[in-house]
Amino acid sequence: MANETRLAVILHADIIGSTELVQKDERLTHERIRSAFLHLAERSATHDGLAHEIRGDALVAEFKRPSDAVSAAMEFQREHGERIRKIEDGLRPEVRIGIAMGEVIIADDTITGAGVVLAQRLEQLASSGGVCISAAVREAVPGRLAFSYETLGEHVLKGFNEPVRLFAVAMQQDTPSAGDKSLEPANVPSAGPKHLSIAVLPFENLSSDPDQDYFGDGLAEDIITELSRFRSFLVIARNTTFSYKGQGTPILAIAAELAARYVVVGSVRRAGTRVRVNAQLTDGVTGSNIWAERYDRSLDDIFAVQDELTEAIVTAIAPESLAADSRRAAEAKDIDLGVWDLVMRARWELAKHTRAGNVEAHRLLEQALLSAPSNESALVYLSLAHSWDALNNWGDDVATSRTEALSAARQAVASDGGDALAHAALGAALLMSRSHSDAILALERAVELNPNLAEAHGWLSSAVANVGDYEKARASTEAALRLSRKDPERARWQLNLSVAAMITGRNTEVISLMTEVIREFPQFHIAYRQRAAARSILGQLDEAKADLARCLEIEPNQSAAAMRSQVPFQDLEALERYIGALQNIGLPD
Repeated sequence: MANETRLAVILHADIIGSTELVQKDERLTHERIRSAFLHLAERSATHDGLAHEIRGDALVAEFKRPSDAVSAAMEFQREHGERIRKIEDGLRPEVRIGIAMGEVIIADDTITGAGVVLAQRLEQLASSGGVCISAAVREAVPGRLAFSYETLGEHVLKGFNEPVRLFAVAMQQDTPSAGDKSLEPANVPSAGPKHLSIAVLPFENLSSDPDQDYFGDGLAEDIITELSRFRSFLVIARNTTFSYKGQGTPILAIAAELAARYVVVGSVRRAGTRVRVNAQLTDGVTGSNIWAERYDRSLDDIFAVQDELTEAIVTAIAPESLAADSRRAAEAKDIDLGVWDLVMRARWELAKHTRAGNVEAHRLLEQALLSAPSNESALVYLSLAHSWDALNNWGDDVATSRTEALSAARQAVASDGGDALAHAALGAALLMSRSHSDAILALERAVELNPNLAEAHGWLSSAVANVGDYEKARASTEAALRLSRKDPERARWQLNLSVAAMITGRNTEVISLMTEVIREFPQFHIAYRQRAAARSILGQLDEAKADLARCLEIEPNQSAAAMRSQVPFQDLEALERYIGALQNIGLPD
């Protein structure tokens, strides 16, 4: 029989402490183990799974869909747990299960391969009566199923070079079992996945040369790699999305199968020395196009072109996806909001640059953290909200806001040291505490972790601006704007450059920068304050007074004394010149 290699979802189960059980009563133990595995094989079959082997104290089953494997495992564990609780002689065959996705080899009715080995490694990390799954499986299980997931962090597993992120699966409280057919989509409308999950499909080769497939495949693979740097995203693994290549499966069907909120598709056409790439971002729930772009490039250096296209596509998709999820959360009813939606709605509120928006962001993030105390995204945005409280004197007091900003950011970094946005939030909090050198180090680390993260460059521009380094502030601001031209945070990035410009005496540039910001963000009070100070220094007193009046109308709680603790200029003489220019046109003491 010829060997067959394919991508599959593998369930691996074994019995905990089977040797000790056998020593107590070999015959009865083997009977109960076999009975348990036959039950698991039957349960797998009801979810379109196939039990390939029952050998000693282990079982291997294969599934086509992750959702079927997890449903079968959870249904079995619930039923098996009820059975063994009734056993009074102590010979209880407790089962642990691991589920993974990977390549398998079928030969002579046996199944081997990396997928089987990975599932076995995961099973060894599962608790008694538990189910442990890989991140790839977690990403692909639809949000409509009644499961909750506890992250177990990343583990280096024997035989695998890259760390694997693991999750423990549990039944949600007060919900039917995973095997309850009332959960099928025909009976209960799906609200779509409750996290920002993205599937990048292989880019279609429209060239006449089939050998050019590698360019489109390589481009899609690079996009997956770069999007994976954004820890806010669950990026469906390459092996999973590439299995759809050439299948003609509709985008919405793929999104449903993979529980992907967004799907990236594209095409590549090469002709002579030029290449044309089309890319688009599609809502996996509604099927509507969120973003689309076409790129025409000369192939003087094919690898440089691929890198350029990857950056261009990733830095459009990342903010567009976050913005789309923020809009979705902002429009949702409160009763529909899960943890991720609460974080996204908070992000929407923070982008308003107002006291009311910040207050609402705090409420939403604190609600999210009640449900998920270690949620990194919630901690990151909570830290940023506190930093903006400190800058604007929106909290109880500036010192408390600084302390809370640092605490939340440090928790986020401790939870995931590879999260670039967490390091950016830490840098912002250190800046507000006037730890300028440490802030710059944290923000440079954020840029190193994710060079495509606009927020990292944006906050770095703030840190170097407040130490008066105009050239570095300009470079970082330009990088942030290049990476995310439509991001609402761009108002703050341009504000940063105006800070450096003011400290170095470029007041005409301050006026120009802040006029541009005010045109687009008319409620951003700091922009009026910056322009007022620059106009005051230049002797344009009537215009300066009008700007300050508008600033105080939007945010009355401003004074010279408050600004001395709020504004994180490193040069205190520059700070006094700034405050003095505002006092000269009516800023309260």
